[in-house]
Amino acid sequence: MEAENPSRCFTPKRSRRSDGDRTRAAIMTATIALIAEEGLAGTTQRKVAKRAGVSLASITYHFATLDELFEAAFDRLIDDSVARLDQLKPDAQEGKISISEAWDRVVRDPDGRTPEHVIGSFELLVASIRQPQLRPASIKLLDALNGFFQTWTVGPDPARSALSLMLGLSLTEAASGRQLGEADIASVFSDFGLWPDDKAMQHA
Repeated sequence: MEAENPSRCFTPKRSRRSDGDRTRAAIMTATIALIAEEGLAGTTQRKVAKRAGVSLASITYHFATLDELFEAAFDRLIDDSVARLDQLKPDAQEGKISISEAWDRVVRDPDGRTPEHVIGSFELLVASIRQPQLRPASIKLLDALNGFFQTWTVGPDPARSALSLMLGLSLTEAASGRQLGEADIASVFSDFGLWPDDKAMQHA
């Protein structure tokens, strides 16, 4: 009797796992986009299923509740944002980009960052005010941003001020739908003792 090929036994299992990963990723992408477009209140499991091109049963299979779906989507959003900051940080620390260039790449991202990530981040921060279970994700994002912009300051406290400035600028752009002019940005930066063309601080 011919021996059973072990690889045949495991291939379907691997295929099911990869299909599940793709479905989950599609659900996350759709959820983040809908949160940015319609806010938490306007995002439903049915809308996510339609946007992701999957069945409603697929949504409930991966995420038992809408709150669980939101938490997973925000975790994905934060992980993506932190990974991007980690990619940019070496250039910042080596003085290859100025603080305004860094802000531009974090918020506007001419290399492909979507507005959904910025708006979704604000949705997360606002939702965390009333939903404590979301605060760990918010803190992770704020800590990563604070550590990143500390490159241009002499310590964590000034970095938090710089972060507040960056959040305010990006919120202004998101709310108005218009990019701030370079003169406006330079004026705000200088009020905080920073200059748009400043390179990285040389920390001792």
